[in-house]
Amino acid sequence: MLDNAPLLLLRHAFYLINVITKYINCIYVKYYQLFVNVSCKNIFFLSYFFKNNFLTQFTTFADLAVKDILSTSYRFNCYYVFLTYSFFSRFVIETSTDELVGLPSLYFLYNSANWIERECWDMFGIFFHSHPDLRRLLNDYGFQGFPLRKDFPLTGYYEIYFNDYFQIILFTPVVLAQELRFFYFQKSWS
Repeated sequence: MLDNAPLLLLRHAFYLINVITKYINCIYVKYYQLFVNVSCKNIFFLSYFFKNNFLTQFTTFADLAVKDILSTSYRFNCYYVFLTYSFFSRFVIETSTDELVGLPSLYFLYNSANWIERECWDMFGIFFHSHPDLRRLLNDYGFQGFPLRKDFPLTGYYEIYFNDYFQIILFTPVVLAQELRFFYFQKSWS
């Protein structure tokens, strides 16, 4: 099956080039996967096309991976991973966005997009347009910021813990004690 995988992916790539050229920026095959680079406004249309087209049949939305790059104008590179069980292949839509533009939600096409998009909102702050239940999933509701951004502070401002004596939840400022650390100002290679 692995010997036929590149040929099948190239057939998918040539088919996509002939059918929907105006929606695609770039197509390439890497690690036995088909990568399609698109604009963020075309994601919903392309995922609808790939799910319902007889020659592609990418019926499973597997994952959404995000890479944060601060030095670019669109700081988030998003990788949507789709699977087809008919052709035993994997397909990746690649796009870029920032914290103000956001992405269209795939919730109404794929049921699995609900959890994945909420997780990306909670960790990165990427807004998904027309998502019906976009709220915190992994962090507290009072949590300020988005922890997987590169500009997030490494130490928090408040520590949250439950006090057994008073039977309440307390918020105290974080104190980083340095007196138990020993600094030897020597070269590590000597």
